[in-house]
Formats: sequence, structure tokens, C-alpha cells
Amino acid sequence: MQKTAEIAQPIARIDCIYRRTIRATLEDGEQRPRSCLGLGVGMFRWEEWPERYKSGVEFLSTGEAKKHIDHWHKRGMVITIMSFGTPYIRGICLCDYPDCVAIRMRIDYDVKPYLFKGHEVAKVDYDECIGCGSCAQRCQFGAIKMEVTVKKSNIDMTRCFGCGVCAYACLQNAINLLDREKLPALTEEW
Repeated sequence: MQKTAEIAQPIARIDCIYRRTIRATLEDGEQRPRSCLGLGVGMFRWEEWPERYKSGVEFLSTGEAKKHIDHWHKRGMVITIMSFGTPYIRGICLCDYPDCVAIRMRIDYDVKPYLFKGHEVAKVDYDECIGCGSCAQRCQFGAIKMEVTVKKSNIDMTRCFGCGVCAYACLQNAINLLDREKLPALTEEW
């Protein structure tokens, strides 16, 4: 996502439309901070869509956008790309299962056009894992469970979306992200 922030301009912090739909509140500052980023020249015309951007937009520099992405990802938010069809990217969402309609549609109903899996997949290094469970608590996709026999985390790679939230949560650096296409059983698992 950091690369996207480097090439996309302008970048604006915006109200999450999914969170607004689920919670019926605006993200308007300190009490409810904005998490999503809008990208591209459409951000210059935000006043023309008053309902979508009711709480306004806040333009960010590339460095500020990178810090924003890192801040929310470390807090457990999944990074997703909003698009109107590839290659046009309209935004970067930082959301979680309870609020994200895209994640819910994929997890609850397996509707794939809403959310595709990432190019990476997580794997636990059992020699490094201490079994604290912080990764399992952060996984938005239910891919991580604590194995009672070895008292360590286990990742079901077929359920993993490769978001990397578990790797951020692991203080032991026991989770590695591997290239999905190099794992024969997962090559077509999107």
C-alpha cells in the first residue's frame, strides 16, 4: 500500500462509507477518526458529492498518507483497495470485519467481487511462536486458531487473505508472509 500512496495524488483522508452505514455515524475527527483514504483527482471535487463526503475531506502529503496507513494497520485494520475496475484505484480502505461491508460479503456469503485475497499468505514459524495468541485475536478472517496440542498459533492458509495484520501483532516476528503464487495449493485461491 505504501507504493500506492507514493504514486497516487491527491490523497485525502475521508469518512468510511461502510462504517457510516453500519454505525450510522460520521467519522469527523478525534472522537471518530477517519480511517479511509480517497485517491485521485476526484478528491478535488468532493463538494459535488455532499452526501458521500458529508464530514469533509482532509488532504494529506505522501508521507502523512504512509503514516496514516501504518497507524491503522498496526491497530488491526485490514488494508483494502477500492476500485472502479482495475487499473483505476479510487481509494484505500482501512477497515475491520464488524464494519466493512466488503469483508462481510466475502466472509459471510463468499461473494468474491467485493474482496479478493492478497498476493501473500501468512505462515507461522513454530520455532519462534510462543503461543501468546495476539495474532489470532487480530485476524479478521478467522484464519488463525490456537493449536491446543502444541500451544502455538496455526494459520489456515486457505482462509488467509494475506493482509499482514497478524504479522504486525506478533511481537516475536514468528509470522512470515509468503508469495501465494509460489504455493501450488494456493495459486488459484483468490
